[in-house]
Amino acid sequence: YMKENGAHILDPHVPLAGDKKAFTKAISECHGLTIEEWLALKRHERDSRIYSHDIKLVDQATHIVALLNGTSFGVGMELQRAFDKPKLGLTTTPVLGLLHDDNSEKISPMITGATHIHKQFVIKHYKTLADAKKIVFEFLTMK
Repeated sequence: YMKENGAHILDPHVPLAGDKKAFTKAISECHGLTIEEWLALKRHERDSRIYSHDIKLVDQATHIVALLNGTSFGVGMELQRAFDKPKLGLTTTPVLGLLHDDNSEKISPMITGATHIHKQFVIKHYKTLADAKKIVFEFLTMK
């Protein structure tokens, strides 16, 4: 949805995680490698590349939209990096956390607590995909 409406997606392989083959193809391409070259890397080499790449993407981002519906240490690390950008001399980045109503009781207090400390971070609840699209549109077009 975001890409269809003109947003530049820095990490396009993330939504493909449910399709292992498509995900592997997309992530290998993000790193300038063939699938075979990517799979030939040792696990720690792939992990290091992913970490460095994702940090770079967060540093470049003008806006961040994070799905908060499941447990993800990676999302938590990316959020913290976004919050720390001003300390690193980088531009403050608005951050939207999307949370489905069904997951409201499951979200970590570390995430919800961050909204009180980091004013550029807001969590919005949605019930339907249409709700989520509207929230994202409003977030990306706010002045």
